[in-house]
Order: sequence, then structure tokens, then C-alpha cells
Amino acid sequence: MTSPWADNSPADTLKPRTVGYRADQGRRGTVYFLAAAYVLFSLLTMAPAALYFDRGATPGWAQLVLFVSLLQLAYALWLALVPDWSSLWVATLSLALVATLYATGVAITATARPDSELLLDLAELIRTQGNKPALWCSAIVLLASLLAYLFGLVSHRWHKAYRRMHPMR
Repeated sequence: MTSPWADNSPADTLKPRTVGYRADQGRRGTVYFLAAAYVLFSLLTMAPAALYFDRGATPGWAQLVLFVSLLQLAYALWLALVPDWSSLWVATLSLALVATLYATGVAITATARPDSELLLDLAELIRTQGNKPALWCSAIVLLASLLAYLFGLVSHRWHKAYRRMHPMR
């Protein structure tokens, strides 16, 4: 057996000797599936706002929805590139934040009067669409909450298994 300090041949010095963490294939497959679900969810949330970009002046609420959806798409890409329990946990928190934003949308669109002045041009949306925005936001809250639960569950189980395999010293 040779010592790590021994004089190695040039061929031996070219071999990489780094050791790093790499998730097993099954867990990476699960993360890729969840990242694809996150992409689909982002595209779904983007759909109503994307329709308003063809009409000239884009309302503030559509700009906000598109911005948040694009952030979700970027994070879904990051999740696929870095499949780890901590990436899943951050995705859980981001989905919980999205659910909170849409729950705020439910509260505003369900309780506002059509003749009131609202931020992000929501008054015009309520005047033209009635209670449809509140129903849409409710559906997104439910879907985002379900995805947050799934992401959090997978993240927790993965972290628990990782801690079992690598206890703190």
C-alpha cells in the first residue's frame, strides 16, 4: 500500500482525487419529477397574466404574476441542476410564499367592491371578471399548498435519511 505522500507517477497525479456528495439515482429522479411539477405549476400560474400582454397596457397584477412565475421557473431549473434535500426545502418555502401571495389575492378580490380603488389595477379585473379571480386564486392556493407539502415531505425524509447515514461528530 502506498502512502498519499509518496512520489506518484505523472499518470497518477492527473487523476482527480476530490470526494463530494452526490445524491443517489432514485432521489435525483424524484427531484426531477418534482422540478417538472414545479415548471407545470409555474406555467399554470402564468397563463391568465400572459393573456393580458396582448392588450397593450399590461395591468400591475399581471406584471407581478409574471414576475413571480418567472422566478418559479428559474428556481425549478435550479432544483433540477442541484438535486438535494436543501434545494427541496427552499422550494417548499417558495411555494408557501406563493400560496400566501395568492391567499392575499383571494382576500382582496373576494372582499373588494367593484367601484373601489385597488393596487395593481385589480379593480378593473374585478369589474370585468366578477368573482373569477377569487376562484382562480383559491385554486392556486390549494395547488401551491399541496406542492409545498409534497416538497417538504420529500425534503424531510431525505434529510432524515442523510443524517442517519452521516451523523454529526
